[in-house]
Amino acid sequence: YDLPYAIHADHTTVKQDTTEKIRYALELNTAQVEAGFTSFAEDPSAVPAVNESSQLAVLNSLDYQGFLNILQGDDALARRITEHGEFKAVKDMMSIEGIDDSNVNRIMDYIESKILVDVLNKAKAEGYDFSELPRINIELADSISAHGEFSSLSELEELCAGKTINIEGIDEPVSLFEYLKTYLDLKRVIEINYLLAQFVPSDLGLEVEVGHIGRIDPVTGKARITTPLEAVVLIEVLQSMADPEDYPDVVSDLIALGLEGTLETREWRVLDINLLAVNNGSVHGNVFVDGKLVPTSIDVERTNEIYRAIAPLGVAIAQHGTTGTPFELI
Repeated sequence: YDLPYAIHADHTTVKQDTTEKIRYALELNTAQVEAGFTSFAEDPSAVPAVNESSQLAVLNSLDYQGFLNILQGDDALARRITEHGEFKAVKDMMSIEGIDDSNVNRIMDYIESKILVDVLNKAKAEGYDFSELPRINIELADSISAHGEFSSLSELEELCAGKTINIEGIDEPVSLFEYLKTYLDLKRVIEINYLLAQFVPSDLGLEVEVGHIGRIDPVTGKARITTPLEAVVLIEVLQSMADPEDYPDVVSDLIALGLEGTLETREWRVLDINLLAVNNGSVHGNVFVDGKLVPTSIDVERTNEIYRAIAPLGVAIAQHGTTGTPFELI
């Protein structure tokens, strides 16, 4: 066969942020390299900080006083939610008598803030230098470091007040706070992508992923599709990472994996990313209800927005989950 070809290993998935799962992914990559694959898809997209498991943990940790504060003094509703007992799923909140969308949004906003603030405070405690991030200047990074422990995301928003950035490919200016917030959510997705890809030879193809296919909003049940900002943050940060010792959680991963020696012996590099897989509404496999095929869909407009956002970064989109998708959408 004398034409160019690729044998694509699609995809090496990390569904849980554990040493065991990361180790297995590294071993799978090694086996695939030895088998002759020439292109690799690394996929820890299922481990953003804000996921149904972390949301449920925060929800079940709240007591009456916590709900009362979030619900701005609505005593009756706070008591009904507390009396419900342990929630098995976030959407179970919707069964509480008297709860409405505005109440649910307040609770979900609090939960998101709590999760991301914990990520922020952990990074600060470990000595992470936020000036390593693209678009974050030393002045803001120093302000974050000097702030002390954050109690809510609103404090970070105050530090970023009025600061916006222009991203080629995204029409409107982006709040620097939203950029940082997106980074905090994707921090471990980015770090695991970086770690896995470093152990694939640099002359082979590389695909990364953001926005797990099949990920849904735990309240509405609707697809949680990738945003252009998520795509840009993932690619920009990965393209800026060089020295693993600048990223405390990566160093911790290497130590847990017994690979700390590679910090000195391995040539760590800036990644050359070819493709980005996103969640644009498709799913893996065919879905049947009452024996009838339910056609999946693709948000073509959002896909185009993401394409325009990442094209200046030299990355193209890889489309996943086309089984069952109407051909005209493909």
